[in-house]
Amino acid sequence: MGPGEVFGETSILTARPRTASVEAVDEVNLVVVSRASLDRELGQTFYAGHILRELANRFRDVDQRLTGREEQSLDSRVAELVLSYMNFRATPITSASRVAKWSKLRDYVARRLDRSESEVLQLALRMDHLRIHEAEDTVTLVWEDGPPMLTSMTTVPRRALGIGEDDENEQTDIGIKR
Repeated sequence: MGPGEVFGETSILTARPRTASVEAVDEVNLVVVSRASLDRELGQTFYAGHILRELANRFRDVDQRLTGREEQSLDSRVAELVLSYMNFRATPITSASRVAKWSKLRDYVARRLDRSESEVLQLALRMDHLRIHEAEDTVTLVWEDGPPMLTSMTTVPRRALGIGEDDENEQTDIGIKR
């Protein structure tokens, strides 16, 4: 933010809790506008105040929906990375479960999503089929009803899946669920 910019406007217009915080990194001069003083100013032109409040409510609703979609997208990306890792790098325990080192999976996801270790842990804990045991440094993928059924198989370069190292000709089979 810079000189002349405003923050907290949505909260004061909608009378709902703030959705963000601001912290000054340098010395600043602020003008504090109370809800009462804003109501007085807007009350002079009733329609303008009513329209402004409605626009603020709509903005807040759109902001909340976008935030929800970003979280869903991040959850989907984490699930994709975890499942890919567990499929290609974990050790099968049974036909319905696989185990791997939690620290390696966590670091793999953190690097690809540019997230901290604690953020990755919180995201991974939201996955139903994942069991994380930090003390033992293990993570287990468990499908209670068995793994999802695959309808076809194909062979792709491991590098294309982000799991290949140096050999670009190294290939692996992947299942395609339909």
